[in-house]
Amino acid sequence: MLIIIGAGGHAKVLYDCIAEQGRMLYACVDLKQQEWLAELNIKQISQDDLTSILPNRPELFIGFVGLDCQSLQNRVMMMQEYEKLGAYFTALIHPASFVSKKAVLGKGVQVLPGSVINSGAVIGDCAVINSGAVVEHGAQIGKGVHVAPKSVVLGGAKVGDYSYIASGAVIIQNSVVPPHSYIKELTVHK
Repeated sequence: MLIIIGAGGHAKVLYDCIAEQGRMLYACVDLKQQEWLAELNIKQISQDDLTSILPNRPELFIGFVGLDCQSLQNRVMMMQEYEKLGAYFTALIHPASFVSKKAVLGKGVQVLPGSVINSGAVIGDCAVINSGAVVEHGAQIGKGVHVAPKSVVLGGAKVGDYSYIASGAVIIQNSVVPPHSYIKELTVHK
């Protein structure tokens, strides 16, 4: 049973990933009525509904990212809480991305269309490698990190937990991004 928590824009991309894999989405959890769910005949359920389903060990995906480091940490904490209640999280990889067989992905990682994760890269739990982002060989991405669309993490770089690498940013090879860092869009981090 596949369920997305949240039903905004990011959830729509996750739905596409699931559909492209030939899998069926059971429901989305959201308070606000979402027309796209009704159009696709996908159930919209409440938090209470989800709580009653958790003993059945559903596979959950977090359908929102957030715009700052604290919201990234909150995503990881949410994942951990749902795991304690019986849910599980796997990596969600869009078929139009490339993930090396020699890369390591944590649980709950999301790899979106057009992204590339090369050999020896390590991606921490609940990280998002967004559309068109590149994580080069041997790079290490901490838990909860968001590598936004069209950003690049070059070989051997290390990005600390709960960091936000904004769109178009470049993390230079072998550099270190401390935990809870926000790297602005279209910047170079050395």
